[in-house]
Amino acid sequence: MSEKKDELNKLVAAENVKYHKENQNILSHKKTVKEQVEQYFKELKNKLEKNHETVLTSVKSDLNAISLFTTQKEDKINEVQTVLTFPMPLSFSKRSRRWRNSLKPKNHEPGLAILLHQNLFQEI
Repeated sequence: MSEKKDELNKLVAAENVKYHKENQNILSHKKTVKEQVEQYFKELKNKLEKNHETVLTSVKSDLNAISLFTTQKEDKINEVQTVLTFPMPLSFSKRSRRWRNSLKPKNHEPGLAILLHQNLFQEI
């Protein structure tokens, strides 16, 4: 019976050795898989943050462009309203007609443009 007992004890010892070896393999595999999963999620998070930054940059750029366009539009509206609220002393056609008439000599007198031209050369 003692032989049987020794044989069973050897079997228990061998089983314990196999168990501990397999347990170490499982723990080692668990550690490797855990590191790979953590690395994978770290890469996913980095990609997410980069995409988020890219989208935000693009949207902010569009918002700035719209803001600039709106400001320019409002400035132009204000400019036009300012021009429209101040009456012009003479319309363009009246001013151009007066200018053309001033260039024509009257009663054989030199025109205003000729007098200005002569005065300009006399001062030089």
